[in-house]
Amino acid sequence: MTSSPWTSEAIISDVLGRAPDAQIGSADSHYQSGNNIVIDIGGGRFLMFAHLSPGSVQVKVGDQVQVGQQIAKVGNSGNTTEPHLHIQAQTIGTGIGDIATMNIETTIRTLHTYPLVFTDVVLTRRGSESQPVNADPRRGDLLRPANAP
Repeated sequence: MTSSPWTSEAIISDVLGRAPDAQIGSADSHYQSGNNIVIDIGGGRFLMFAHLSPGSVQVKVGDQVQVGQQIAKVGNSGNTTEPHLHIQAQTIGTGIGDIATMNIETTIRTLHTYPLVFTDVVLTRRGSESQPVNADPRRGDLLRPANAP
């Protein structure tokens, strides 16, 4: 059994909510993760939710959040060509904001990511559905709740 770094006190550590949605098929390379929220989940780990819809962020830095709480809506902001949610477990408490003003060298040296594992989901990979005990999604996979129609 693996232990989770998740604590009962997840705190918002960074928020960017002012980037516009890009037209579908184009991308904004200036703000890589677009509108994003970063949550401190404890143990030196942070969850980043990126490509959020402008004006939809419902939390601010310092807010405590709970499992299941709506914090924003999916959008098409940042370096993406279509609406989707990018979720990343990482070692730094900030998102990838304005690349013109950030220290890319320091970010690359300090940003490390961790795999995400989902439970109680149906995984579709290369057209085949399965319901694994733990799903570790890859690029192109689709996940939906196991109890969804």
